[in-house]
Amino acid sequence: MSDETKLTTTNQTAETTEQASNSRPARVRVTRPRIDIHESDSGFVLYADMPGVDEKSTEVLVEKNVLTIQGTARFEAPEGFAEVHREATQRFYERLIRLPEEVEATKLQASVRNGVLTLHLPKTTEAQPIRVQVNAG
Repeated sequence: MSDETKLTTTNQTAETTEQASNSRPARVRVTRPRIDIHESDSGFVLYADMPGVDEKSTEVLVEKNVLTIQGTARFEAPEGFAEVHREATQRFYERLIRLPEEVEATKLQASVRNGVLTLHLPKTTEAQPIRVQVNAG
């Protein structure tokens, strides 16, 4: 991955993010999800490990080239059961990632499966290499 196209994470943590402190209930553990990022000529794929989240409890925002991923994992007693003992707590995930200019944020796609958020971040067509065929003669 070249330095020009590298996605970078910001130094700001969820604990210091005003938005996070206003949007999550008190006594919720804030976790910065671990991420993997892969690059191709056409874009990036980002995987964020967020156990316990689903599509209804996950939010993805892009503002001023900063990607914010948030999710809440809730652990509820199954229907018909009363809670007797709890060690698993509600968890709030948040991570801020600075996007390079070449990412076309309006075409970002997100999905979540088994607690892994997958983001497809395409590059602008100007940023993609163009292969020119060389002919004889």
